[in-house]
Amino acid sequence: MSLPAFITHPMARFLARRVGYSMVVLIGVLVVVFALVHLVPGDPVRIALGTRYTPQAYDALRSASGLDRPIVEQFFGYVASAARETSASASANGDPVAGILLNDCPRRCPWRSSESSSPC
Repeated sequence: MSLPAFITHPMARFLARRVGYSMVVLIGVLVVVFALVHLVPGDPVRIALGTRYTPQAYDALRSASGLDRPIVEQFFGYVASAARETSASASANGDPVAGILLNDCPRRCPWRSSESSSPC
């Protein structure tokens, strides 16, 4: 039985290899960033609270951030939120970073603007 032509095409194999390598790199980055949060000395909740530390605030923030769950559950929750892009928010006002970038795109990237006459 022979393989379909699109599987044996050199460009399809190249693209499949690149996508595979990209997925490996993405998984590696997710693991490293997640591990750094847990390996850095100190408690991230305590650091986030700073001088506003109270036992009630500590428990509330620890629960809200999911740090009271088992580490495997935390990791898969982290991966899921990274896939949904819900964890990325601007610290000043809490707006999602993706929304801020999309709103600024016409101003910062004139070739992406609908009014632009550029062929790009």
